[in-house]
Amino acid sequence: MRAAPEFAVTDEPNDSGRWRTVLELSAPFNPSLKTIEPASITVIIATTASADRQASLLRAIHSAGEHSGVFTRIVVVVNGQQFDSALLDLLRSRKDIQVLRLHEADVRGARCAGRQLVETEFFCFLDDDDEILSNGLAVRLQALSKRPEAAFVATNGYFRNNGTDEVVITNSDMVAAEPLLAMTHECWLASCGGLYRTNLVDVESFASLPRFLEWTYLGLKLASTQRMLFLDQPTFRVHDSHDSLSKSVDYRIGSVTALKAALQLPVPAQVAHRLRVRLSEAHHSIAEDYLNDNDLRMAWANHLVSLTHPGGVKYLMFSRRLIPFWPQSSQRAPHAEPLVKRSIRRALVALANSRDYTFFPNWEFDERVIVRHLKPLFETYQIQCVLDVGANVGQFGDVVRHKLRFRGMIHSFEPVNQFVQQLKQKTSRDDAWKIHQIALGSRQEQIDINVTQSPGLSSFLSPTSEAVKDFWERSAILERQPVAVDTLDNFVRRLDGGTLPGPTFLKIDTQGFDLEVLRGAEKTLESVRAVQFEASVRPIYEGMPDFREVLDFLMNRGFVLSAMFPVNHDQSRRLIEFDCVLVNERFAKDARIL
Repeated sequence: MRAAPEFAVTDEPNDSGRWRTVLELSAPFNPSLKTIEPASITVIIATTASADRQASLLRAIHSAGEHSGVFTRIVVVVNGQQFDSALLDLLRSRKDIQVLRLHEADVRGARCAGRQLVETEFFCFLDDDDEILSNGLAVRLQALSKRPEAAFVATNGYFRNNGTDEVVITNSDMVAAEPLLAMTHECWLASCGGLYRTNLVDVESFASLPRFLEWTYLGLKLASTQRMLFLDQPTFRVHDSHDSLSKSVDYRIGSVTALKAALQLPVPAQVAHRLRVRLSEAHHSIAEDYLNDNDLRMAWANHLVSLTHPGGVKYLMFSRRLIPFWPQSSQRAPHAEPLVKRSIRRALVALANSRDYTFFPNWEFDERVIVRHLKPLFETYQIQCVLDVGANVGQFGDVVRHKLRFRGMIHSFEPVNQFVQQLKQKTSRDDAWKIHQIALGSRQEQIDINVTQSPGLSSFLSPTSEAVKDFWERSAILERQPVAVDTLDNFVRRLDGGTLPGPTFLKIDTQGFDLEVLRGAEKTLESVRAVQFEASVRPIYEGMPDFREVLDFLMNRGFVLSAMFPVNHDQSRRLIEFDCVLVNERFAKDARIL
């Protein structure tokens, strides 16, 4: 067997932008040197050929050349400038191997360069510190020879650690049954454990490999597009290396890139899920590395990403380690608790959002349910103006402005002095939110309003003694304030142009006075797109109308039900009040079910 000439390798993008290996002669080409004896398997060994690798490299070459009944062609690719000159000369002097030298240190380029020289029916790879067991290649070759449709075979092997051999692949049954899923738990394609059919596994398969987790990626890529075999029979031995890249920080960072690339492969959903679990684990490991380096910003960045992937919730309490002043003793810093809670809340929100869930405390639940209904309603009817009748301290206005992200005009109507002051303070910097200290009803008048112990229960009507006990206690009257009452129609007539500024949403919550407000809005209701009012199933005020009266009033004027949301129940789970939303049939669109 003659040695081939030396080549230099450069990187060039092909027409599709993907990386490829280009071989260039570093010496004049002699066609006679291309003549190679017939062989069955080409064994490609990439190495730096440094002095400290000499013993292991020669052992690897020896293990590749002694296989009964198998003709092997050994290609040693020396890459980079760290080679030992004496070792390189020794390699070149041997007639049983072919030496190829790359000027740049690039393992991927070395594998591609070696693959481009393959002229045999099969090929495989061997790291310079590993070895192929006796008859290991014969076992692989026999398997592929019996299954011509298979593109490659993967085999088990040994890991040599402190003089003891341990089996590399421990889930062989799973590999045989579900190779793609098994790969997400344990890599079953060792760098030196496969044998590939040359006409089915081309050089591009190796040119596109990521820098790290390359064999995991290659196994997923080939197994998802080609037929494969797996032999639970050891055919190689991997030796522990103290300077292995898999033990470095760069490896953990590079594994994220590799896993993301693997997610682009045509793998089943279950496999993709497991890859995302691996991503969570990788980001957590990187977060620990950055924490050890005191880089809290990058530690937080990777920690939060780890929480967004499946299984990431188990790392939630790692947040405590990222708080610089997190107390190590039972004596907790007084300012630690709020910051920790905020940090954990942000992490939970990020985790929930990434899985298409929304995270919020229990007390926001009812509000969130209404928001999910009102948001598309506002969009459908292109709401530009909100009339908030019975504003109290601006709770509904806050929802509209901050939860619905409504940027149009809000007119809030509230007669109680102390509530008006809070409203004006809240809206002092919002020019599109106007406060009107007036009550709305069916006619112009001046009457007293009962200001109750619970601000939200203040009403023109007196609490009934038959009301639910809790309401009765909270509706105790603290004072009575005289207030001016006008109609909504009169208010609209006083606006510029005497009309509303655009499509309008009317919200009413006046504690038993809603029907009076509507009676004073006959003209306005003709152009209102939607109405929301609080309906009382069990009356809590003297003389308040039944909720069916309010519904009948609106339905007789062309409004139809859109949604109903329970507000509260008694201890027997009987409904007390509910929010009711109706839309104006005149402005409704086609009746298609969403």
